[in-house]
Amino acid sequence: MPKYSVAVTRDSTETTHVDVEADSVYQAEEKAQYETAVYPHRFNWATDEGNSHEPYIPDAGNSAELLAEEEEPQSRYEMTDRELYTTLAALRYWAREGLMSSGHEQEIATNDGEVDSLGAEEIDALCERLNTEGAPTAPASALVVVHEGVAESVESPSVYLVILDQDNIAAGDAPPELPRGQGFEELLTQMSGLKEGRDYTFYNAEDGNDEK
Repeated sequence: MPKYSVAVTRDSTETTHVDVEADSVYQAEEKAQYETAVYPHRFNWATDEGNSHEPYIPDAGNSAELLAEEEEPQSRYEMTDRELYTTLAALRYWAREGLMSSGHEQEIATNDGEVDSLGAEEIDALCERLNTEGAPTAPASALVVVHEGVAESVESPSVYLVILDQDNIAAGDAPPELPRGQGFEELLTQMSGLKEGRDYTFYNAEDGNDEK
């Protein structure tokens, strides 16, 4: 949440007593006002009792100074299945064979001696965490179906958008190719009347656009 500094004012009056020589009350008041306006530091001022008002914002909408922006949460890298399984295998190997089995990797694990590397029990705990928390999350996806000029769509909060235009397909265009494992399988279950091969095809995302 951003942090602001806001100027808040509370009006109050102060009183001092000024000794002046004058020919009349009016002249005395005039002299006293001049003296306090020009040389206010020469006098001892006291806040009047019972004359303070409720705090208020003197220039609403312009009295807040932004001190710090809210920090954007850091996004966590999501590993693919293959990356996760390779990481788990490497950790299990290290836990089984011991730290002496490593060469330059030991320097990496300790950041050149700055920290202690994980022990076998800590590696086991890390593997368990990766198994339960580190499973890859499919990228957000969306599917738009156009039929007789009417578009219907279903999408995730952050969108990987594919346009499936049945009118264009009926006119001879090739159906769109959808990547497997990116969430489109689930989205298609929410759409009726679509048929794989006729309205869309799938390809394995890791292999490029090779249809399977």
